[in-house]
Amino acid sequence: QLQKGRCGMRKLIFLIALILGVCFFIEALFRFISPSGSELWVDRPLFQYSLKHRTGADTTHPPQNTFRIAVLGDSYARGANVPPFLAFPAVLEWLLNVGTSLHIEVDNYARDGMNSHEMVQVLQSILEKHPDLILLSLFLDDSETSHDIPPEIMQLQKKIASLSHVQAWLLQHSAFYRFILYRKLARSWYIGQLSYYRRITDPQSQIWQDHLNRLKHMIDMCREAKIPIISILWPHFGFPLDERYPFDDVHERYRLFFQAHGVPIIDLRAELFYRMNLRRLQAVPLFDPHPDEIAHARVAEVLFTFLKTNMPPIRQRVISPRIHPNPAIPSVRLRLAPGERF
Repeated sequence: QLQKGRCGMRKLIFLIALILGVCFFIEALFRFISPSGSELWVDRPLFQYSLKHRTGADTTHPPQNTFRIAVLGDSYARGANVPPFLAFPAVLEWLLNVGTSLHIEVDNYARDGMNSHEMVQVLQSILEKHPDLILLSLFLDDSETSHDIPPEIMQLQKKIASLSHVQAWLLQHSAFYRFILYRKLARSWYIGQLSYYRRITDPQSQIWQDHLNRLKHMIDMCREAKIPIISILWPHFGFPLDERYPFDDVHERYRLFFQAHGVPIIDLRAELFYRMNLRRLQAVPLFDPHPDEIAHARVAEVLFTFLKTNMPPIRQRVISPRIHPNPAIPSVRLRLAPGERF
C-alpha cells in the first residue's frame, strides 16, 4: 500500500513537473518570437503640433501664379501621430511645387475629431479666404456629432481597467499571457468597432441622413463661391484592406452620393490601399490605426497624379522631367538577409 502511494506521488510530481516544463517552454518560445522592449515602436513624435497657417492663407489677394489648396478633415487629414511636415498636405505641396511651374500653397485646416457639422463651420471661414481648391478628407466616423467615447468602446476600456492584480502581473511578466489576452481584447475591439461604425453609417439612421445633408450643404457652398471641391475617402486602417474589409457598402454609398452631385471622389482603399499590409501603414502597428508617414506619402502621390491630370490650372503648368516614375526595385537588404526580423 505504501509502495503504491509513493508510486502515485511520483507520478503526480512528474505530471506537475511536465506541466511546468511545457509552460516554461511555451513562455520561452513566445519571449523569443515576441519583440523585446527595445524593439517596440518608440519613434512617434514627442509633441502634438499646433498647426498655424502661413500668412498667405490669410490674405484675399495671394501673390501672382499662386494656387492655393485648403484641406478640410479630421485626424486622418491632420496627420495624428505624424509630424505635420510628413502629413499628406505638406507632401502634396512639395510635389506640386517641384512638379509644376506654379507656386502652390496647401493649407491644412483639419482637426482631430472634426465631424461634418464642424466642417461646415470651418468651410465658411475657409471660403472667405478664396482658395482655388477644397480637398474634403472624409473618414467613416465623420457623421458622428458627439465627441463622447462611444459606448461600444467604453465597454472595452472598462474591461481592460477591470483586470485583477494577478492578471496585471501576468500581463507584465508573461509573453504567453500577453499573447492570449491581446488576442481576446483584439476580438472584443473588432466587434466593438464594427458595431460602432455600423451604427453611425446605417443608411436608415437620422445620423447618416443629417451627415449627407451637411455634405450637400458644403458642396453648395463651394459652388456658390465658384471654388471646386474634391472628396477623399480614407479606409479604416484597423480592419483588413482586402476582401474582408467590412465597410465596402459605406464606401459605395459615398461614391454614389458624390457622383450624383458631380463631385470627384478618390476612394483611397479602392485606388491605393487595397490588400496593402496594415503594419506598414499604421502609425503604431496594432495600437494606433491612424495612417503613418508611408500612407501619407502615398496619398500625396495619388492626389498629385489626380490634380496634374484633371485640374487645368495645374495640368497646364506641369514640368514633366522633374518627377518621373520610380522603378520597382526589390530591397537589397531583403535579398541579402531574407531571414532577418524587422
